[in-house]
Amino acid sequence: MTRVLITGGCGFVGRELVHLAQEKYDVHVADNLHCGEYRLKKMDLHKIHFHLVDLRNAAAVRSLLAEVLPDIIFHLSAIHFIPLCEQKPELALSTNLLSTVNLLDALPLKTKFIFVSSAAVYAPSTQALCEGISATGPVDVYGWTKLHGENYTRLFQQRRGLETTIVRLFNVIGPGETNPHILPEIIAQLKKGRTNLQLGNLESKRDFIDVRDAAAGLLHVGEHSFKDYPDGPVVNLGSGQTHSISEILQFVRQVTAIDFSITQDPSKLRPVDNPILLASMERFRAETGWTPQYPIHRTLLDTWQDDELPPSLESA
Repeated sequence: MTRVLITGGCGFVGRELVHLAQEKYDVHVADNLHCGEYRLKKMDLHKIHFHLVDLRNAAAVRSLLAEVLPDIIFHLSAIHFIPLCEQKPELALSTNLLSTVNLLDALPLKTKFIFVSSAAVYAPSTQALCEGISATGPVDVYGWTKLHGENYTRLFQQRRGLETTIVRLFNVIGPGETNPHILPEIIAQLKKGRTNLQLGNLESKRDFIDVRDAAAGLLHVGEHSFKDYPDGPVVNLGSGQTHSISEILQFVRQVTAIDFSITQDPSKLRPVDNPILLASMERFRAETGWTPQYPIHRTLLDTWQDDELPPSLESA
């Protein structure tokens, strides 16, 4: 049976990927439980092998890979909440970049390495973002850590002859979010009975993809090759559609049957904010034949009905 190692397997996307992968693979999860031990409650620990490890420790990484000898690594471990990355850039850098270099340096030569990057590596644009065509140019610490991670992935691929794929993941939403991003913040405020929501930028448009689609898409990446492109094995993973926060709020009104008003909170506005993030999914479809399955209304309904909120929003 194919053996996979999922780093950050207790995180938002990671846990969903574990749920899918455990049905067909021998799954090992590497996580430092940064998101909290509560994440383990909805995981079937009898179906997986859990490793509590800090991937910033090179010796610990070498020991882990020598023990597991994975066929595929899905590297999701990262600090991805942008305000936290801005407040603690040293934490973002060590977690997002040093862990990546440690894995690449110790990677067995026959192991396929899937680096989960982000749409945040792209420069601001009003057009669909295409691999190999759209310019990179991050506007925040998080984006830069991911772009540097991509560059080190390419470097080690060339230097050591590794099989790697870079996946640029767009805005993931759905049940089980671990950070106080815009959707869980909306849900949390409504569940506390508030009818006036304090929010930031309402007009920026994002390519929202359901967490279950994100996990399914990553599994497809593990089963396909994207190496025959001039820019190398790089692929976007999004829905191929955009919605503004204002549109999302209208959908939330329909799903919750709650009428609420909005007040813009200046403290929630980002100094630099891409106006549009839209994934071109042509490359992904061409190689896998797969398209996302969850419509936005279903994602919002399931998120509203979910009993799990990021701990930072429980008492907010």
